[in-house]
Amino acid sequence: MIDHLIFDTTDAESIRDTHSVGAYVRSGDAGALVTNHGYAEASALTFDFVDGDVTVGSDSIAETAHGLNTGDVVQLSTTGTLPSPLAAATDYYVIRVDADNFQLAASAIDAEEGTPIDITTAAGGGTHTVTKQEKDGRALDVYVVNDVTATISGNVNVTQGTDPWIIGDGGNSITVDAVDLDIRDLTHVSDSIKIGDGTDFLEVNADGSINVVTGSEYAEDSAHTSGDTGNFMLAVANHTEGALHDADGDYAALQVDSQGRLRVAADIDVVNGHEKAEDSAHTSGDIGSYVLAVRQDTLAASTDADGDYASLKVNAAGALYVTSEGSDNALANTAIAATANALDAANTAEDLVASPLTNRKYLFVKNNDNKTMYVGATGVTSATGFPLAPGSILEMRAGAAVDIEWVASTTGHDVRTLELS
Repeated sequence: MIDHLIFDTTDAESIRDTHSVGAYVRSGDAGALVTNHGYAEASALTFDFVDGDVTVGSDSIAETAHGLNTGDVVQLSTTGTLPSPLAAATDYYVIRVDADNFQLAASAIDAEEGTPIDITTAAGGGTHTVTKQEKDGRALDVYVVNDVTATISGNVNVTQGTDPWIIGDGGNSITVDAVDLDIRDLTHVSDSIKIGDGTDFLEVNADGSINVVTGSEYAEDSAHTSGDTGNFMLAVANHTEGALHDADGDYAALQVDSQGRLRVAADIDVVNGHEKAEDSAHTSGDIGSYVLAVRQDTLAASTDADGDYASLKVNAAGALYVTSEGSDNALANTAIAATANALDAANTAEDLVASPLTNRKYLFVKNNDNKTMYVGATGVTSATGFPLAPGSILEMRAGAAVDIEWVASTTGHDVRTLELS
């Protein structure tokens, strides 16, 4: 099919009334309806209305011969309270119902599509004034009409030269002398472009920055909802650690090192230091970190090899698993020594073991006679020693360096000792 242009408009009187003209552009199976409209000539149009002129059910305002057209921009003021939710000093876009009635829309697109603001109440009181705002320039609305399996041979570009907008695929193009450009859900507004459906959209500013208006930003303390989407977060590579902001309270970027690892502080107080090096000396006022342990109801190894770091462990009651130094587990390969000793002189203390076993841990003593003996430190007597009755046994955990003596009232008193190391 040959590319062609079909004008789609009303009669001349309608054109003069709405200041609009339309054209249907068709190329193959693809088509677009292009309408061009402009604001009425700048004027000081203003008029008053009251609460009784507002019809809540139709969201319309009555004013005989109001002189407004769809797309005109107006602002409101009042001596009382405006109908809810209208606000003073705010741009509203006119939807012309007829010569004596109009509605207000929140945006140019809403005005074009006939979507008025929902007026919930008119009982505001006072006299309300409508003032038309002076606007220059014209707008181009491009609506894709035939979007069924259309084949487009190239990219569609929208660019702006020194003044006009150019719409094309790099070959043939349409040049539009306009300052406002609406492409359905892409609206050029002042110094930004909004992409979306009017509720959830992206706003691209003139400097290239993007404002995510709704959809993927979340307020502080907002609750998580399954399926939430977010933005990809980037960090600044800062190989040599240092501040990237000027003052306390500034926004700052997250930083990563040369390996892409996020830089974090080991503790809150880096100056005082919550972390201590091996063999570092204690200083009064040092600050420590909270230490956690792993609950393990049945004690078992959690490391692979000797020398691995391992976590502290607690049982179901939170009690820490510990082993005492020199526990019975260490006695699997011990030395043992058993001796018999007879007292050289009555009531004279002497060593219980003449030559203690090296690395001795346990000492067992048995009174092997029929009289009481006494055990204690060097120079022990029957008045100061620990009494051991005939035939009784004393068990002690005593190293080889501990000097243990004994005494009895009979020369040749028999005592037996057993040592473990």
